[in-house]
Amino acid sequence: MRKNKSKRAIFLYIFDWVIKNIARLYILILILSLLYLSTNDVNIQKLPLIIIFSLLILKTFALFSLNWVNPPTSAFMLRVTNSFSDKSKKRIQYTWIKYDDISPFMPIVVILSEDYQFPNHSGFNWREILRAFQLNRSSHSLIGGSSISQQTVKNLFLYPSKTLFRKTMEAYLTLILEAVLSKKRILEIYLNIVQFSPDIFGVESASLHFFKKSAQSLTVEESCLLATVMPNPYIYEVHSPSHYMRERQELILSYLNKAISEQSLEHFLSSSHFSCVEEKWFARKIF
Repeated sequence: MRKNKSKRAIFLYIFDWVIKNIARLYILILILSLLYLSTNDVNIQKLPLIIIFSLLILKTFALFSLNWVNPPTSAFMLRVTNSFSDKSKKRIQYTWIKYDDISPFMPIVVILSEDYQFPNHSGFNWREILRAFQLNRSSHSLIGGSSISQQTVKNLFLYPSKTLFRKTMEAYLTLILEAVLSKKRILEIYLNIVQFSPDIFGVESASLHFFKKSAQSLTVEESCLLATVMPNPYIYEVHSPSHYMRERQELILSYLNKAISEQSLEHFLSSSHFSCVEEKWFARKIF
């Protein structure tokens, strides 16, 4: 059994590595193709191809620019803003915070609760996708298998409806996102744009609103509670956690306890970040 799991893990690692590098090769081919078409005589037959390649490259560079540019808004934020009536004075709450200024617990509980393969995959958690596919075949309720990278793309550029077009665009943009951004930057963007209530976006805004303090000071329990809301911020409420949310909070805490005891957090965090989480965790258990 262990040998089979080990072989499967190696296969998935190689597969993800190939997928990510194919995406990078695709970007290179796009650029070289546009250069080739542009350096030769441009005629009316080449014009559609030049336009298509130019748009695809522009989209790629727009995603690449996210390495330095913090998104001022997102598709989900615009959707919520447009849903407010003219009489309503309510506005979304959105405050950007640097990754290093967020409580060290928050990134790890999000990874453990939403996408434990995030540090290693190429944008798609194939195990969860397969699991969701199998469960959806035998159930009337739809279960998602989206990775953090896919959710980042969906929140930034797309819409929540589960259509074939949205899923296709999500897959394409996820491949490009993973090819041009680091895992840390993807997680930083996700934590800053993810929705915590109908009008609250980002971990800093959520922390200020619900706990009256910056996300830098979030405790592990508060981080876990916020993570329980993320799957459906229109149903779950931080101020009045349901029984399910409390159970989910305890489950995430158990995941974290196991990860720390097995020292598997090093797969998710830098050594300094890991030491900080470990130190705060043991201090919490003592006091």
